[in-house]
Amino acid sequence: MGSRPPGFKSRSPRHLAILVVLLLLLPQASASERGPIYIVGNGDLDEEHGVSRGSGTPWDPYVMENLTVRAELGDAVTVIGTTAYLVVRNCTIVAEEGTGIRLVSVAFVTLENVTVLGRAGILIQDSAYVHLHNISVSAEGISLFILDSSRILASGLSLGGGLARISLSRDVLVSGLDNDGKTILDYAENVTIVDAAIPNLIAYHAGTVSVQDSLIGNLSSTSTGILVSDSTLEIVDLLDARGVLKATSFRSLRAEGSHLLIGNASVSGLINASWSELSVQDALLLNATLYAEESSLLVSNVSISSALVTASSPREVVLEDSRIGDSEIEVLSCRYLRMENLSVSHTAISMVETTDALLLGLRAESLELSVVRSYNVSLLDLAGSAIVGSRDSTWVYVENASVEGKLALGGSYFWLMNSSVVSHDAALQANVNHFNLTGCYLGSDSTYALLVEGRDVRIADNALVAPKGVVISAYGGVVSGNLISSSLVVNSFDLEIADNVIDARGTLYLRGEISFHGNTVIGPPQYLSLSGNIRLTDGTGNYWSWAPHVDEDGDGILDVPFRVSGYEDEAPLADPGPAGTPMRVVHSGLHFQVLGNYTLIWLRPWGVLSRGGRALPGPALLEGWSPDGSFTERSVVLEELPSPLWILTWAAPALGAWLRLLRSWVRGGTSRYRPRGRR
Repeated sequence: MGSRPPGFKSRSPRHLAILVVLLLLLPQASASERGPIYIVGNGDLDEEHGVSRGSGTPWDPYVMENLTVRAELGDAVTVIGTTAYLVVRNCTIVAEEGTGIRLVSVAFVTLENVTVLGRAGILIQDSAYVHLHNISVSAEGISLFILDSSRILASGLSLGGGLARISLSRDVLVSGLDNDGKTILDYAENVTIVDAAIPNLIAYHAGTVSVQDSLIGNLSSTSTGILVSDSTLEIVDLLDARGVLKATSFRSLRAEGSHLLIGNASVSGLINASWSELSVQDALLLNATLYAEESSLLVSNVSISSALVTASSPREVVLEDSRIGDSEIEVLSCRYLRMENLSVSHTAISMVETTDALLLGLRAESLELSVVRSYNVSLLDLAGSAIVGSRDSTWVYVENASVEGKLALGGSYFWLMNSSVVSHDAALQANVNHFNLTGCYLGSDSTYALLVEGRDVRIADNALVAPKGVVISAYGGVVSGNLISSSLVVNSFDLEIADNVIDARGTLYLRGEISFHGNTVIGPPQYLSLSGNIRLTDGTGNYWSWAPHVDEDGDGILDVPFRVSGYEDEAPLADPGPAGTPMRVVHSGLHFQVLGNYTLIWLRPWGVLSRGGRALPGPALLEGWSPDGSFTERSVVLEELPSPLWILTWAAPALGAWLRLLRSWVRGGTSRYRPRGRR
């Protein structure tokens, strides 16, 4: 009989025997008993053939009613070749060895309140406009067979025993079907089943099959267009089918070579799609497993919870406008991947050997994102807590990410731009050839902001803030326009480090072949070591905050070269240098902005303005004046600011000095605090 969903009624042989005894032995009111009825053509629709009244018109049909028809051999009721309107109602049909009712090449026949018992139930062949209402069949073989017919309407069917089959027929509507055997639809077109309880439904080469408000055990469909809505399914098996499941729950689904849409459904079991096109929309995947192999997968507006989604060698995968929690998403050997507007929590997403991947607008909480041996991956507008890792990947582009977690990158051709990464560990660890880091904030509260090694690195216009600062081991590249705090460790060859603001009070370590010029270095470092081919003067020198400030000729270069760990800066700057191109980084609601040239001004608690020195407890302030005298404000805030009242109290003594300085610049006067251009 196959598996049966909850609620199915079982008909045991004992129950059938009792029913037969009741029907055959107990007297029926207003019912008469007779032998088999055989009607051929409209001329046999008379009293001799069981018709009690009527003229055969739609408003006055022939009526055969209140009969018990019994056939020990052969069929009980046979109607062939009629076109007049005929109603058979309130009858009991018994065919011990044949078919209860056989309708062949008829039209406009209605069976109403009829009970059929016997070896076979009802056969409708080559007929049209046949209506069945409140029919009960108990048969050993086929309970209902509709063959090569059309315009069949059936309601209130209780089929017990064997097989119900609709074959080579079209425009069939069955409602209120209770069948404890198999129901087969083969080579049928436009069949609708409503309010059915069926343990096994098989659709084979059927054109369009619609199932509504039904309870189905096993649904199998081959080369069929099938629509299931507002139903409960146990097991669904589709082969070369076109299917839509809407507002439907199921435990297991397998699709091979099919085109399937799952909409507004609840899934708590297994979805296994191969060589198919699978679309899941407006649905719930709870404790579910979705596996797509060599298939295209679209997931839109879906809630995925405690689920596993795996796409292996898919043609295309799209996940959009969905919520994912406590789940795993795996994409293997995908040709095109797009994830957009996802809310992700406590979830792992992995991409392996994936090409042309776009991840856009992810909002994350405890996300683990892994990219392995993939090509052309773009991660845009990621926000939240996440750990992002890549290995052996090429052309990876990350922009506008705001991450609390860490990034671990490996491969070649990486871009990280206009992003913020804050971590308790190293914020960014990269082993990359052709690495570009631009306009980013990287911060760690315990270790490193950046650990990078590889070839051809470009690190420009970033704020890199951590207790252990930055470690660079590279062959070839440029480091420029960055704010680096509070240490810099470099072991590199053919590397240019220029125009950076470096808070090196922790460590300044340079080893290899390095051009180090135009930098503003705040120190002295607790640990200072330079070795190898280190060039401190390359056109310009550097600003060293602890160098003796002697610039008698006012050319912006100290009069005496400054020696640093055995190396000589032949043109040390008297004032801090520019920070490179404009930069703006947002971190924790605070703005980091660098625009044009500037002078580094430290605001001491006792109200003295000076270049260099120690800042207020907590914030470091960078403010600047452009060379033409106009005011340009830039600020780098490394920690939360104290209260405004506290700042005002400490800053009040400095207001006079600020005003005098401003007045002098406006008048074109001179001041020893006025920034000098480089030469």
